[in-house]
Amino acid sequence: MAAKNDKPVVNFVALQSVEDYVEKSGKFRTECASFKIPGRDSGGADTLYIPYCEKQRFDFGPVLNDFRGHGVFKPPEIGKPWEIPDFVVFREHFNDIHCPQHCRGYLDKRVAALEEPAPRVSKEETISSTAAGKWTRKEIVAAVVVPLVGVLLAALLGWLTPEGRRLLHLDKQQPEQETSSPSVPQTKPQASSALPQPKTDSKVAPEQTKAPNGPAENHRTNDKVTAVVRPPSVVNWRDKHNWRKYLHTGMTRTDVRQILGDPERMRVFGDLEVWEYGSGSITFVVECGTPDGSLYSWDEPK
Repeated sequence: MAAKNDKPVVNFVALQSVEDYVEKSGKFRTECASFKIPGRDSGGADTLYIPYCEKQRFDFGPVLNDFRGHGVFKPPEIGKPWEIPDFVVFREHFNDIHCPQHCRGYLDKRVAALEEPAPRVSKEETISSTAAGKWTRKEIVAAVVVPLVGVLLAALLGWLTPEGRRLLHLDKQQPEQETSSPSVPQTKPQASSALPQPKTDSKVAPEQTKAPNGPAENHRTNDKVTAVVRPPSVVNWRDKHNWRKYLHTGMTRTDVRQILGDPERMRVFGDLEVWEYGSGSITFVVECGTPDGSLYSWDEPK
């Protein structure tokens, strides 16, 4: 449904209407960790689904920015009441709201999940749960799950592998039976020692002197390697078509730098290294076997 000025009408009571707009309009970076739609998972029949940036970095357009500067309009904030006049103005100019083109607060949700620390249990909570006679989840895992898993693995190892059966003394050693082979009378005299040995030629081809199990030369593998297509010079990384044309998984950091140039920002999370080009990002996996990194995934710039 569209209004008279051909702008799509968004029903903020219907979650599907809001999600369709933010996904198809291209004005919002829904993969950003700061982008939220409050009430998406726990909304009721009278809930308003308002797109929200936790860092308050939305560009509200010329009209709402002017109203905001004069104190006429106040953007929504989680945990604070929102006046009806502010919502009315927000709804009328919602099509002008978008994420800024080069947002300094952009952070991919997958990278944010790696940065988020694991929840810690305070000492007071541990003491209170122990005093109340309740076991914590960590205590249950250490006291019940870990020993049970160890017993099951030992039993499985014992039944499936001969080494495990010998380790658990499940196989009984059978006494070795000594069998004497009957002597066979020799009918022909052994004259091999008296036969003259054939002379060997001192000139032997190099191929005949090599060990049969030695390394073969010019060894070829059947693995298919994708050739890296490099442009004659560094291309414009702001053009997403260059990303689609030149990038593919498995490329090294040197290959990417020769194609897109140096990134604006770099982040390292364990074995992952993220290069950021504006709103786009490239993720490498850097391990012992791939010291120059291996391209794992990328997000094109908006």
